[in-house]
Amino acid sequence: MNRMLLIFSLAFLWSPDSLLGQALVPPVWDTAPISGANIDSVAVWAAPHLPDSLLFVTEKDLDRVEVRWAENGQLYPPKPFLGGPLDSSQPGEFDRPNGVWVIYHVPHAQGFSDILLVTDQRNLRVQVFRLPQLDHFGELGTGEIGKGYGIAWYQDGRDFFIYISDDIPPADHPGKLKKYRLKPAGDKLGAELVLAFGSESGPPPLPALPNVESILADPVYNRLHVCGDEGGKFNRIFQLDGAYTGIAYGDPQFEFDQEGINLYDTGDGEGYLLVSDQHTDGTPNQFELFDRKTLQPLGNFQSPSGGAIVTRNTDGAYLEQRPLAGFPNGAFFAVHDDQSVHAYDWTDVASAVKLVIEPLYRPFPVRSLGQTVPAAAGLWFQGGFWWGIFPLPDGLTISRLEDGAFVPVQLVAAGGEAAPAAAMGNSRSPMRCCCWVTCSSTPRRRSRRSRAAAPIPDPMSCRARARRFAPRGERRGR
Repeated sequence: MNRMLLIFSLAFLWSPDSLLGQALVPPVWDTAPISGANIDSVAVWAAPHLPDSLLFVTEKDLDRVEVRWAENGQLYPPKPFLGGPLDSSQPGEFDRPNGVWVIYHVPHAQGFSDILLVTDQRNLRVQVFRLPQLDHFGELGTGEIGKGYGIAWYQDGRDFFIYISDDIPPADHPGKLKKYRLKPAGDKLGAELVLAFGSESGPPPLPALPNVESILADPVYNRLHVCGDEGGKFNRIFQLDGAYTGIAYGDPQFEFDQEGINLYDTGDGEGYLLVSDQHTDGTPNQFELFDRKTLQPLGNFQSPSGGAIVTRNTDGAYLEQRPLAGFPNGAFFAVHDDQSVHAYDWTDVASAVKLVIEPLYRPFPVRSLGQTVPAAAGLWFQGGFWWGIFPLPDGLTISRLEDGAFVPVQLVAAGGEAAPAAAMGNSRSPMRCCCWVTCSSTPRRRSRRSRAAAPIPDPMSCRARARRFAPRGERRGR
């Protein structure tokens, strides 16, 4: 696979140990601290129109989630906070919110929506919010989760699965790691518990999990990464079905607590794991890098100790691989000392640590439809994809769900002779075309790993080649 390898930038220092060295990367901006907030975790929603992208920050002591512009960290004027009075148990309000994560294009009874998940610790639940509306959209794990921390997810081509790390599980719902399957709940979303595993004692040969917080699912390798936090200076790996692999990594790289784990996916099973080594001694926080496949250490980076913005004591962190306004190759957001969020340009990080840049380009809903395609009759799942037949002004399209948005693959003329053949996947039909959607700021270009070659299925019988669910666009600079 061809890659764009960035040339080392003289703007940053680099040790002679090459990839095992330490790079210095200054943050681009920081958010204004809010007194008494005690912030913990951060997540980003990448909007179809890049300047509309949002940054979410949990305030544990003020029982709110900050809503900010992802471009500059300023509070979002239409709705600067999610939540309500302190210690509230009402829907959409919190009693110590902690973990937060964004998932794109989740199906429900009324269509597809991007969602925000928030662990609501003292209310023993995880709340769901719809994006960009920011309205309450359901909850999961109510009464089954004792003290939820981290959130991880994956999609298997049919269902969305959510993992929650539960540091103090209820006696009648043991298991420090809980796996849920998202499902519609009326006109909102809920979930069913499908698996619970892990305990503080182990027992051997299972690992003891005295404290679990940050987690990450990587379905390509059937791995669930579990940060040891105060439980040891390494991360452990379970299979997605809860079986322990016996694999641990990160010793001696981790000096403090492991937090804020993220994946940078460069495709074909390659990429990087990025984990916060939570320096609590006042020194700049270090962010350790590991090879996604082999788990070998690749060095680390930190903010310069004498810089204008110095990141310390990082708990939550979020890597957004999609382009954002001001960050054409994505950005990395790190919590600073429970007070604020620091933003790093991923171009700066990749240049300093000599990493490949592979920004995601997700397609968005078909413009000519004027709205997100509803989940209604005419949808079917086959060969690893959701497919649908939808109306356009000049006929019908057979469309494929890519990263949650329906992208037209075949135009079927209304009433034309080609319609039956096209609908049956006849590649020689004169009406066959491949139409790719563009978003307003970032064009989606076909890459060598795009799905343009996937055959169009007959809704009843044809086969489609199964591919990984999340597509990506062509790399910049090619």
